[in-house]
Amino acid sequence: MKNRLLLLSAILAALGLAACAALIPNQYAVPKSKLVNKLQQSFPLQREVGKGLFSVRMNTPVLNLLADKNRVELVGDIAAHSLLMDAVTGQFSVSGSLRYDRAEHAIYMQDAQLDALQISTDAAAAEMLRPFLNTLLREYLNSTPLYRFQTDELRFAGNQIDITAIQIQADAVVLKLQAAQK
Repeated sequence: MKNRLLLLSAILAALGLAACAALIPNQYAVPKSKLVNKLQQSFPLQREVGKGLFSVRMNTPVLNLLADKNRVELVGDIAAHSLLMDAVTGQFSVSGSLRYDRAEHAIYMQDAQLDALQISTDAAAAEMLRPFLNTLLREYLNSTPLYRFQTDELRFAGNQIDITAIQIQADAVVLKLQAAQK
């Protein structure tokens, strides 16, 4: 009788856990406004090479969610100066897909590419800046998350949640969810 009671308790506990896992939502939307707030905290971005040899400043970019391409785009202003050229200003556009880093609980841009660089005065200056800016943006975006989750955002009903896919919509980044495998 005691063994049957223990078995029944174990079955009920397993069913309870399965029911909790079934209650986990299948998606979570990170609104564009949260991503914009994060960008505002990490910009403007200023980098210098060789103690004044070359300096670049990027102001807070505008975030565009490209739902049709499942990519995000950052468009912003840039100012640069160097010992080799006069100070220039212009605009840049960089886009990439998103990836989730489980260990960091964060979303990063990946496959970032400099789509456009327009410099106000000189096409030659734009071509000289392009490789440096492309490297700078890639390094920055690979090491700085667009969004970092609070620990409670990835838990539901006592269960840890895994992100299985990321989909870009016009007004949010939608994350596909499932209960974490133990």
